Amino acid sequence: MAGTTRHIIKRGDYYHARLVVPKPLREMVGKTELREPLGSSRQEAQRKVHAAIVRFEAILDAARAKLTSGDLPKLRRPLSAEKIANVHYAEALELDEAERDFVLPTAQLDLTKSSPNGWRMLSRPRRRLTYSGLGFGMATPKPCVGSRAVARLMTRCKRLLVGRSTMFTERRNTSVKPETAEWRQLARSLAAVQLEALARADERDEGDLTGEPKLPVLRHDTPADVLPISGDKARILCAESKLPLSQILPRMHAEKRNLRDSTKAEQRVAVRMFEEFLGEPTPVYKISRRTMIDYKNALLQTPSNYLTRFKGKSLPQAIEANKRRKEPFPILSVTTINGKWLTHVGSIFQWAANNGFLPDNPCQHVRVDEGKSGGEPSRVPFTADDLAKIFGHPSFADPVAYDEREWAVLIALFTGMRGGEIAQLTLEGIKRERGELVFTVGGKLKNEGSRRIVPVHSTLSALGLERRIERLRKTGKTFLFPEWYARAEEIMTNAARKGHTTQSAYAEVIPKAFNRFLLKQVEITDTRKVFHSFRHTFKTSLSHAGVSREVNDVLTGHHDNSAGAGYVHDISIDRMKKAIEKLHFDVRLPICDMKTAAGF
Repeated sequence: MAGTTRHIIKRGDYYHARLVVPKPLREMVGKTELREPLGSSRQEAQRKVHAAIVRFEAILDAARAKLTSGDLPKLRRPLSAEKIANVHYAEALELDEAERDFVLPTAQLDLTKSSPNGWRMLSRPRRRLTYSGLGFGMATPKPCVGSRAVARLMTRCKRLLVGRSTMFTERRNTSVKPETAEWRQLARSLAAVQLEALARADERDEGDLTGEPKLPVLRHDTPADVLPISGDKARILCAESKLPLSQILPRMHAEKRNLRDSTKAEQRVAVRMFEEFLGEPTPVYKISRRTMIDYKNALLQTPSNYLTRFKGKSLPQAIEANKRRKEPFPILSVTTINGKWLTHVGSIFQWAANNGFLPDNPCQHVRVDEGKSGGEPSRVPFTADDLAKIFGHPSFADPVAYDEREWAVLIALFTGMRGGEIAQLTLEGIKRERGELVFTVGGKLKNEGSRRIVPVHSTLSALGLERRIERLRKTGKTFLFPEWYARAEEIMTNAARKGHTTQSAYAEVIPKAFNRFLLKQVEITDTRKVFHSFRHTFKTSLSHAGVSREVNDVLTGHHDNSAGAGYVHDISIDRMKKAIEKLHFDVRLPICDMKTAAGF
């Protein structure tokens, strides 16, 4: 269990590093505890927790240094006593309006710390009794109740006003210290203001909406940037808090200069989809965790490729239109929702929070529960029967006639490359290293760790790969799959013109045709088996052949390495070549009797 390791806690399916902030430092740090996600694996969490604690300690050391030097945090929003009075008055009237908007049989209004604004509903009859307690000796009408009830209410109301005075101190609107003369004066001032607010509420009960405050301190206009502080407006930390996500995103991109263009494009699409859901660009301070949960639920009903399938319709309109179809289009997968749209929006909110635009990230930990612990994997390798069906297709009957589709499938099986990696293979990158023919994986990849070299299996050579390379070079081609690459570039150009995401263009074209047509023709109906399953087949087959995990990871790009050298992280080309040649699949092609076709 997570509790057996110090500083690790588990919330749901995820582990977190946690360190409690000492009380003297909490004002400096702004938090009562420091927490950092460590992932869903306990082993991974145990590896990462020590580094996280070191980072936490550095934050605490910096806070201690500031505390020692006397460099205390400045007031978040310093207000004069007059402005505090106006803020309190405005909040009281705002909550009275809220009470009238949400009338319940037991509607209540009171001043406590049980809600974010320090308010809680009490019944209107009991609310009137608070006049006596709020008076603090001032001339006020005495309610017709017993002396014990009045005493209890007076004690209660004093306690409540103490809470309100403390709240303005905690907001850092004032630097007065509790239990000082200035602090007591503030509490008395708030008591008088509350009497005015209750008087307005009683006037409204009688239908009079013209009442004006009689206290001189409440007769001045209060700056718009101060009132009101309650509700979501308490999340306004600066002018940027009022910007919509679409205006914050360019600022983030200007700072994160090394972000890939495809990632930036996806983030722009993610923001567009989110604002379509909201109906309009909405200031980020108004976005709550509830909003993000509602958005997650909407994504679970969103048809995939809805812009193409429902041209001119927004995300909510596409959802409704899809529901009305006799056979609705497939909806977004959980992997796409979690790994793309929620992740992108969450990263923008996190950047805004890190830069002081928001007090927190409302999208943090908002994800679709995939139920991985008891569910099935989204992708599985092909079985021997599956491979026999695929390579038994008539298109694989004559190696001389192999075109891009057949070579793409064969290379996927014998290299474990992703579709997007295969599409970007260049003729120049297919060369000899230490006497062995290798593929150089480059271009626009998933991550830098995907750049690698993969030895060419002898079966590919026997099928005529080198003859194909030579033929393409003579015709002046640059890529091993020129038609595939050109089509992907066309998709990206058209998508960019429309402002859509283009990251997966290289992985479409042939993989998509394989999934839609060839698998259907050979009657492989398991939706978990797609073009990407060749990658799973490759890794699984290497493991069954006794290839170490280290070599397996290097070959598939799960290990950080770079191409172009005879040795990659102490794993030689010779060692990788031997591992590749251990692959054996129980399928037959026209060259099955050739000695060089060791893989079949």
